[in-house]
Amino acid sequence: MADPSLYRAQLPIINAENQPSSDELKMALTQVLSKLTNIHGIDKDPSWADSLNRAKDWMLSYQYTTPSSGGQLFLQVDFDPVAITQLLKSKGQSIFSIGIPERLIIWLAVDNGKGQQLFSNGSQSVYAKTIDAQAEQKSISVQWPLLDLTDLKILNFNQVWAGDWPAINTASKRYNHDGILLVHLNKGQGAAALWASEWTLKTRECSVDWAFSSNDAESTLRGGMAQLSAVLGKSAKTSVPAVPQKPLAPLSEVQIIVYGVGDLSAMDALKSSLQQLTLVQDIEVVELSPDEVILKISCQGDKQALQEAIASQITKLIQSPGTDENSDTLTYQWAL
Repeated sequence: MADPSLYRAQLPIINAENQPSSDELKMALTQVLSKLTNIHGIDKDPSWADSLNRAKDWMLSYQYTTPSSGGQLFLQVDFDPVAITQLLKSKGQSIFSIGIPERLIIWLAVDNGKGQQLFSNGSQSVYAKTIDAQAEQKSISVQWPLLDLTDLKILNFNQVWAGDWPAINTASKRYNHDGILLVHLNKGQGAAALWASEWTLKTRECSVDWAFSSNDAESTLRGGMAQLSAVLGKSAKTSVPAVPQKPLAPLSEVQIIVYGVGDLSAMDALKSSLQQLTLVQDIEVVELSPDEVILKISCQGDKQALQEAIASQITKLIQSPGTDENSDTLTYQWAL
């Protein structure tokens, strides 16, 4: 599965227009192609000029966004992974791999609505413990900064929150690492507001960004770490069973209805989340409307098994209250 964040561009803009200009789309495609190929100056290479001028042909969707920290307005453009892959092949290019860093240094900045904090080595906070547990499960080697006087002379919370990469890079040099993981986590305003996280993985070769939101801090961090694992091409550790495994359950087809799937990028994210479930064998789109999708899922087990797997592993799928347990259909809301 293609990681959608690799085919996404974000451009700082002043005003939101009815639709992006051709120059903005050209800059967005330049950003994505440079990230995928690690070729700098693509926009100055005549051999890429025609493709860049046709940026709209490769686009899936766009939206205007403001980061959870507020302030700068961004144009976010998602390009079609299949079309971009074909474009790269036609140019004799392959998608650049970031490789698997041996160890990551983590700079975690949290604004929980009551205070702002960075986290250091040995932190007993639920935030640091959640990341450590996920890193161990997914075989990702991480380390935390000391946040002693040496660190704090170079880098403070505001610089980490603002993404001051010169300062972050300087502070990271004293640690033995192969990549930097920058994480912003904050609680939105209001009792029902989601926790939002923004992630950047930066190595010597390239930089990858993604975001994840959920109802609580721990689920948000687990979701972000799952995407980190996908970016690195890692999977969770598997332990040897103490007893012989049970025979596989028979295949069955379960229909689910999901509301709140508003665009193609959300649809891709939904299918990608479901395909991560080990019991899911195949997904068929039965019906697609502007705000609703009906899927037929072939899975190893029955409706209850699928329902339990979704409840425990996909935090963005919230089961609709009052769902009839005797119905053959499961109904969910996709949490934006």
